[in-house]
Amino acid sequence: MKEKIVVVTGATSGLGETLAKMYAKGGAIVVAQGRNEKKLSALKKWSDDYGYGLMNPLCLDLLEKNAAERFYQYVINKWNTIDIWINNAGFGYVGAYTACSLELIQEMSQVNIDFVNQASYLVANDMIRKHSGTIVNIASTGAYHPGPFTAQYYATKAYVASFTEALYYECKPHGVHVMSVCPGAMDTPFSRKAGRRDNAFAMSTQKVARAIIHGVEKKKSIVVPGLFYRMFIRIPRKIAAPLIEKQQKKLAFHIDN
Repeated sequence: MKEKIVVVTGATSGLGETLAKMYAKGGAIVVAQGRNEKKLSALKKWSDDYGYGLMNPLCLDLLEKNAAERFYQYVINKWNTIDIWINNAGFGYVGAYTACSLELIQEMSQVNIDFVNQASYLVANDMIRKHSGTIVNIASTGAYHPGPFTAQYYATKAYVASFTEALYYECKPHGVHVMSVCPGAMDTPFSRKAGRRDNAFAMSTQKVARAIIHGVEKKKSIVVPGLFYRMFIRIPRKIAAPLIEKQQKKLAFHIDN
């Protein structure tokens, strides 16, 4: 991975931050996107302090108009190539669908689906022209089942997983690798931001990041980190949906049980 251009969205916390740091440690030139200028500066300082000096922070709100095109052009104009592009940024909401604001629902679709769509389109075309490169889209184990009390989030991730798997087959003959990652609960700020307590089965971001890096190296089409979650996605939907409903209601801060 030395001197490869690696783009990571949502790099200021959680899995994105872990991936950015792991790739920087490996010698990659990391373009780390986030919305928080202070956290991006801290990421850059971490890189400089440890002597990597390879972290390139970019403060950009993915909800802004033409964010994907602007981001893509920024990377191409500066480095002229992209080796690995990781669409990691995303957010969710735990609660009844009808209790969620329409604005939040639309923003979730914009970040979790629209940006991934547009960035994948631009990057895939560039990589196909060069016959090399990898696109990684972070979906979720929620892509495999309906998600009562997290309906919109699970639905967006189902789209990402299906879209990415299809793109894998379209791009493979052109020398371009596309990979879907479906992690379960992780020990990150994601759950609390979504309105949910921590999950006892949550994995470390380091474990998930290592699985992603291994999957990229082995050119896998789908990565589901963790034995528990690989078993869970095989549970029939009719059985899984009531279990998910019960778990989400139990963990949510604001749902009356």
